[in-house]
Amino acid sequence: MLGIRILFTALLAFSGSVLGDEIETDENVLVLTKSNFESALSSSQFILVEFYAPWCGHCKSLAPEYAKAATKLLEEESPIKLAKVDATQEQELAESYGVRGYPTLKFFKNGSPIDYSGGRQADDIVSWLKKKTGPPAVEVSSAEQSKELIAANNVIVFGFFADQETDKAKAFLNVAGLVDDQVFAIVSDEKLISELEAEDQDFEEKRVKYVEEAFNEDALKTWVFVQSMPVIVEFSHETASKIFGGQIKYHLLLFLSKKNGDFEKYLDDLKPVAKNYRDKIMSEFIQSFFAGTLKQHLLSEDLPSDWNAKPVKVLVATNFDEVVFDTNKKVLVEFYAPWCGHCKQLVPIYDKLAEHFESDEDVVIAKIDATVNELEHTKITSFPTIKLYTKDNQVKDYNGERTLDGMTKFVETDGADGAEPTPSVSEFDEEEETPTRDEL
Repeated sequence: MLGIRILFTALLAFSGSVLGDEIETDENVLVLTKSNFESALSSSQFILVEFYAPWCGHCKSLAPEYAKAATKLLEEESPIKLAKVDATQEQELAESYGVRGYPTLKFFKNGSPIDYSGGRQADDIVSWLKKKTGPPAVEVSSAEQSKELIAANNVIVFGFFADQETDKAKAFLNVAGLVDDQVFAIVSDEKLISELEAEDQDFEEKRVKYVEEAFNEDALKTWVFVQSMPVIVEFSHETASKIFGGQIKYHLLLFLSKKNGDFEKYLDDLKPVAKNYRDKIMSEFIQSFFAGTLKQHLLSEDLPSDWNAKPVKVLVATNFDEVVFDTNKKVLVEFYAPWCGHCKQLVPIYDKLAEHFESDEDVVIAKIDATVNELEHTKITSFPTIKLYTKDNQVKDYNGERTLDGMTKFVETDGADGAEPTPSVSEFDEEEETPTRDEL
């Protein structure tokens, strides 16, 4: 039976070994300088070089993974070597290869460099290098070989094809050549296919079969990416490129405290839901999102107990609609910001306006702090913004002078007087814009 399997296993830990004495090594990574760089390239068909700076945080994070990758390749007796150059000491060498930031990784094949585009975990580095130096998929000829591959790789993609000339087999091999950070293996011996299908019961929970109706390169590439990711990924510099640079377009972010033990407390309960939605990306929340029925979470202050005790009524997001869309009243609302200078200047005038209409049961003068209260139907971009909500639920913006007389006429005429800006307002009195927020 044709199919594809992904097997997840634990990473093997390898002990370090010593490379030759010709070039200094640090945890099996060649230490290169201007004096030995060319000789290293000429003596190695395949070599990955990291240009780093000792003070660089990203370089420090990469260092242990880079060393693991070097050790793994050495243990496998691979012809691929890993090297590093301190670009702060070898500035001329770094500049000759266009190094502008750290770390910069260049892969040299027979002395010709290309930019490294793989991940920053040891397995990712090794997988990328093997893809660049060998066939896209390993030919598996025995069950023992398959077990060795499984043991040596955190993730491996198996393709079972009796005939490698079929369109599906070709699509599989094409995807294998495109996906740099995973190891692909192909099995064509029908007897071995049957044997491997029946074996590996210990891995049943860690094995995923491709069952999608569409068998094309795009669908297969997406499936490999999704299934090779853990159901819940811890966000870090190392995983960010995979999370946001891959085929998964929707992400549910969970903010948990390791210090408080939230990871252990909640992750086991969240994993089943994450597994069910991993190919799309709390269950009701996610279902509502994809159904388009999920409502945006909006900020709101708590409603003060004395919100209607003074002439100017205090609105928050939770009572806004109830007060403003009352068809028995017309409601004037000032959207303000506590830091806004124009808003502060308006306070005494707005208070007098509210006192003027206090005895009129048909009129409500209100205000809302728009910096801490969000409304789904109203977006405020400058302060102060003044709007009149009429009895028939029309909304009219006040653009006149912020005077007692001007705003009084605006309310009394149901927004007819004051809707158009006066010359003094349009030319001299600029509103204060809302500050932008930086979000990660």
